[in-house]
Amino acid sequence: MTPSRDTGGRRLYDADAISQLYRVRCLRALGTPLAEVRVEHADLQTLTRSHLIDVGRQVADLLRHRERVRAVDDRLVAGVPPTDAGIWSRLSGSSSGRSGCVPGP
Repeated sequence: MTPSRDTGGRRLYDADAISQLYRVRCLRALGTPLAEVRVEHADLQTLTRSHLIDVGRQVADLLRHRERVRAVDDRLVAGVPPTDAGIWSRLSGSSSGRSGCVPGP
């Protein structure tokens, strides 16, 4: 979309271009990556559903991360300091909890 310009250099948009700009802003406000915004052939419902799936994955990842941090905090509150290796492996999610950071069964 390349708008024309007035004599003062300001961009001039027609009604269709303004509609496209609002759609881009809406999609961006929803968190859709700019690379995925294709206004000229964008099906808003498909884009929002796809983005909703991505957001769900992000939320799940954050919840898992919160549990890993909570496990470290619980151990610290109990007065059992985790090892450095245990902290790193637990926070990275690469451990089953037997790294010295969270007691195993």
